[in-house]
Amino acid sequence: MALNIKIARLDLAAPSIQAEYARALDLDFLAKAVVKNFFVNVLGYSGHRVDLPIGRYPTDLLDGHVTTPEGKTFSLAIKCARISTKKGTANTEPVWAYSNILRGKRNKSGVGKEKTYDLLIAIGLDLPVIDHKGYWTHLQEVGHNHQKQGRTGVERAYPHESAFLCLCSIFLIPRYQIGTLDNGPRIRAKSPEASRWGQYHCYGWDRKRCQTVWENALASLQK
Repeated sequence: MALNIKIARLDLAAPSIQAEYARALDLDFLAKAVVKNFFVNVLGYSGHRVDLPIGRYPTDLLDGHVTTPEGKTFSLAIKCARISTKKGTANTEPVWAYSNILRGKRNKSGVGKEKTYDLLIAIGLDLPVIDHKGYWTHLQEVGHNHQKQGRTGVERAYPHESAFLCLCSIFLIPRYQIGTLDNGPRIRAKSPEASRWGQYHCYGWDRKRCQTVWENALASLQK
C-alpha cells in the first residue's frame, strides 16, 4: 500500500531543492551527518572508526563514539544550532544557543540526569532558522563569499559533502573543561574564535586549524 504523505512546499527559487530538504533535517540527524563528514573528509578517519547511530544507545544514552588509529575510543555528545537572536530584547546579537550540554531534560523532580561523555562536539551552522525572512539572502551571500575564496558549491552541498563544512563552525571541547554551570550556553556567531569557546573552535573549511584543534582535544583527553 502506498503511503500518502503530504510534504510542505519548498521554495522553488532555492539553489537546490534537494539540498534544501537536507538543510531542513532535524538537527540531531543533520549534526551526525556533519560530524561524520568532518572526521572522514577533514581529519582523514575511516568511516568505521566513527560510530554515530541514528537514535540513542539503549544503555549509555550517548550520541556516538570515535576510535583513534591507536585504538583509543572516546564517547561523544553532539549538539547543533542554527543562528538565532533573542526576540523582543535590545540584544539582537546573532548566537548559537545550545541546551542540555551537561545535564539532560529535567524530570518531574526538576532534576536533569548528569551526562557523562568524553568530548562535546558543538556545531554552529552559518544559517538562520529556516523560516527567517533573510534566509535565502544570507545563504547566497555566504556562498558568494566562499566562492571568492575558491570554495564552490556551498549552496547546493549536502551534509555529508565537504562543501557543506563551509557552513559550519565546530567546537571540540573535552567534557571536564566545560565547567559546572554551563548547561545552556549561547555562543556569538559573528566571531566564534573570540568567544569563550574560542580555543576549541575551528571553521569546517580550515583543514589545518581543524586538525590542530582535534590534536589539542586528543591531548587533553589522554592526560
